[in-house]
Amino acid sequence: QTVETVLVTAPNYCQLHYLVAPGIETARHSPHEVEMLGMTLWLEGDYLAPGTSTSVPFTIQTNLAWGEVAELMTLSSEPLNTLQRDNVALQITVRRDLETLFDGVDFETMPDIEQAKMVLRSLIQNTDVIIQARTL
Repeated sequence: QTVETVLVTAPNYCQLHYLVAPGIETARHSPHEVEMLGMTLWLEGDYLAPGTSTSVPFTIQTNLAWGEVAELMTLSSEPLNTLQRDNVALQITVRRDLETLFDGVDFETMPDIEQAKMVLRSLIQNTDVIIQARTL
């Protein structure tokens, strides 16, 4: 999903503070199906417990904020500092590894708040921030 274009001038950057926080009234690109005002994360689905064939519904929702400083990565061999120069548009892509989203979550015994913390931590820690040069 493309969010928007932002003009950034000197200095050059090598990190990005990736933060998820509760939705505010003026937030853009919010889902229409779920009220996200004051909500950071809302997940609903089903899981299969080990050794069973019956799915169990779950909902994880929280208003906790979570953030981490992420290193900017390049997809090319070109160093980051040479990408950040005048008259070069940069595309920043936030790529999440969803395969690890529920690692460490125990739906049967873990309190709801702990489930939410585990998912938020996994969501942030398993995210890459990729920078690529684009022609203007």
